[in-house]
Amino acid sequence: MKKLSILICHIQDRQAQLDKLMACLEKQKTDDVEILVETDAGKDSGGLQIGAKRNKLLYNARGKYISYVDDDDRISDGTEHPAYIPSILTAIESGPVFDAVFDAPDAKIAKLVPHQGPRPEPDCVGITGQLRFANDPYLFFYHSMKHSIDWWDDKATAPPGKAQYYRTPNHLNPIRREIAMACRFESTSSWSEDHSYGRLVHKLIRTETTIEHPIYYYVKP
Repeated sequence: MKKLSILICHIQDRQAQLDKLMACLEKQKTDDVEILVETDAGKDSGGLQIGAKRNKLLYNARGKYISYVDDDDRISDGTEHPAYIPSILTAIESGPVFDAVFDAPDAKIAKLVPHQGPRPEPDCVGITGQLRFANDPYLFFYHSMKHSIDWWDDKATAPPGKAQYYRTPNHLNPIRREIAMACRFESTSSWSEDHSYGRLVHKLIRTETTIEHPIYYYVKP
């Protein structure tokens, strides 16, 4: 069994972006890692919908953990921050591992307490990344089980580059494959399929280790 499966949904008209992404991933890839790509001709081609494509990749994955990378995004190449794949493998193998405890059912953020149970590896890896809207400065985002809902921190009033976005774990987070398999994605053409998947995942994960430096870069036109 592989340690990590990296899953990529690809549209043919983004071939140049995929080539750059694959070049970066191949430089970091180890024998414990597999990279699977599902390609179609585009959203109007009559092919599988995005949720179905993600499920197909998940079904074919053989890693103990799975994470998705979108073909038009970037991952850390080790220049600005530690590289994507080594960061994930190190996080899985090393502690500390935490449990999340919410003070109230509607709390936005949980306390992280040291995990006391027998499980030596986490259910989920919390990630840090950066996102950018068009040509605006990059903002930080944090995907972690300690966030019960998606929310912005001072988006309207923060200085440029200082606003932060918090989310529950979604398809970008490395997650144990059996948990992901229990959730699956809605077979929809909507690109919001990760929200429903994230809500299901959040109900099942119990332990997490977190990568504090950015490993993922998302640019929204």
